[in-house]
Amino acid sequence: MSIAARAQPAHQRADGQLALRVEAAAAGARIARLYQSAPLRMLFPDTDPGDPTLGAVVNVAGGLAGGDRAQVALALGPGARFTATTPAAEKIYRSLGDETRLGTELRIEEGSCCEWLPQETILFDGARLTRRWEVGLAADSRLLASEMLVLGRAARGERFAHGLLHDRWKVRRGGRLLWADALRIDDPGAQAASRFTLGGAGALATLLLAGP
Repeated sequence: MSIAARAQPAHQRADGQLALRVEAAAAGARIARLYQSAPLRMLFPDTDPGDPTLGAVVNVAGGLAGGDRAQVALALGPGARFTATTPAAEKIYRSLGDETRLGTELRIEEGSCCEWLPQETILFDGARLTRRWEVGLAADSRLLASEMLVLGRAARGERFAHGLLHDRWKVRRGGRLLWADALRIDDPGAQAASRFTLGGAGALATLLLAGP
């Protein structure tokens, strides 16, 4: 058998999961349940008096490649106040063909307030990212959320010219769909320049405020 005919080796892929539930406490929230598997971890830095409890989602691998998966599930019990962030930008590396899959699920129960404020996600040229974002709100709960995408590494003169971006958001209140949005870019080199898509922008962001 020739070298070319041999089966290609299977690459080890990350499958990280983080599930956290917090309940109301004097400081804003306390940990009720926490599950985490590599490469995801949640750290809890000290906060200033009066600020909500803070949690930082950490990817100890330093980035994600094609075929990697990461799923974060955060639930706030009634009356809890909690802020989630990240200590650094998330990096999505060039893929050999498979997609990097990210999922975020937030459940914000009665009277609770959640801030979801991670740093940006950087798409390297050749990255293939599929991201799903779902929120369930109670009638009187509140959410402030932001997500930022950087298309290439500007300091290296790199653009996100090849790859895939498929971003989907759904927000429900009491089970009823409140807001939905989707973005798909499968030819970034052409779509980035078009005024009907990105119009030459090197980054984009979504800022969402949901209240009663």
